[in-house]
Amino acid sequence: MYLLQAASEFLRKIQEPCIKMSLESGKALKELASAIKTMTHPSSKDEHIENSRKAEADLKIALETTSREKSELLEIIPAITVASILTDVIKATEEIVGSVRELSHQAHFKSVVEATVLPEKPPLIRRGSVKPFSNDYGAGDSDSGGDHVTIMVHGTSPESPKNEIPQAPKEGKIVIV
Repeated sequence: MYLLQAASEFLRKIQEPCIKMSLESGKALKELASAIKTMTHPSSKDEHIENSRKAEADLKIALETTSREKSELLEIIPAITVASILTDVIKATEEIVGSVRELSHQAHFKSVVEATVLPEKPPLIRRGSVKPFSNDYGAGDSDSGGDHVTIMVHGTSPESPKNEIPQAPKEGKIVIV
């Protein structure tokens, strides 16, 4: 029973750093894939690699501070193996970052600023008016007066071509309860 408790305590200590190492390495690789796909220079800031390295340092501290008896080593070997593989993944990710940076310079990828400039689209501005609506709706109900609003919308549809005739005014009722 003690061996199982010691093994699960060890696993709890290393679980968070291992998850963070894995997630941050994955995020770094995803950003690199996006940079290659869009043919833009990868971010010069290696935030995800730095976070992976911090998690790796946390993992080393957790490994060093955990007391390991010979009898419990067999229980924790799989977790130590995973941690070791994640450390290798971080090293490989750093090498991939360097290779993608070199590729982006050799292939004259666009800078991030150039790649993010999109053709301007006209702003979607909706103009309308809101005014109180009164009719016989709820006439028998004395406290329902002022509970209705009419909304008038004038203009063209943003999807319609510029040479199309503007749409007729639309009128709708919104019941506010």
